[in-house]
Amino acid sequence: MAPWTDYKGQIVLLKLVTFVALFVPGLWIVWQWIEGDLAPKPVTEALHQTGTWTVHLLLISLAITPVRTIAYWPRLIDIRRMVGVAASLYLAIHLALYIVDQKGDMLRVASYESLPRPRGVAAAWRALACRNASEWKLWREVFDRFW
Repeated sequence: MAPWTDYKGQIVLLKLVTFVALFVPGLWIVWQWIEGDLAPKPVTEALHQTGTWTVHLLLISLAITPVRTIAYWPRLIDIRRMVGVAASLYLAIHLALYIVDQKGDMLRVASYESLPRPRGVAAAWRALACRNASEWKLWREVFDRFW
């Protein structure tokens, strides 16, 4: 099943637009890298941009449920998982770029002191981990009575 279709296999415009929109920041960063607009330190600049987009997407995914309730827009929940998975992927790319930025020194990468804003990074990791864990069907089935 494609991410832009519903369970019947029909294309849902909201899901299609969201799916395409989630690629735009990443493609923009790649385009800037190719064009040399991330100079003088392209890895560091791409690292900052992917981190920023990770936080933006995380906050958007967390805001979808309350906005859906306030706006009486039940179909909005269909894109929550898509946005959350995109935030996780941007975070994985961010981590990979950080490893490259640190020249593969895994001891430095793993040390808490090397992070410019350790509390923010740790909070983002924890929030995404909780958010992703809540999406797993197994967790929902096991803990259905708590939701």
